[in-house]
Amino acid sequence: MKTILYSFLIVLITLNLNAQENDLNGSWSGKLKLPNGIQLTIVFNIQFSDGIYSATLDSPDQGVKGIPCGEVKVINDSISIH
Repeated sequence: MKTILYSFLIVLITLNLNAQENDLNGSWSGKLKLPNGIQLTIVFNIQFSDGIYSATLDSPDQGVKGIPCGEVKVINDSISIH
């Protein structure tokens, strides 16, 4: 499961949002559907500070919190988390 979770971290996540910069602050959750039929809840915790976005990832179904994410980019109405 950890391999799947880490692999997921490198996948580009795009949220089509029409929001202003600090409107993205907070927790954004969804379901990751795996090929074997298992669904995992994932939560991105996004913060905007000093002109820079940062994010951590939680996987409540696995009891994991605060996994640091890489670069967070916001361009127009999209956000990508690497």
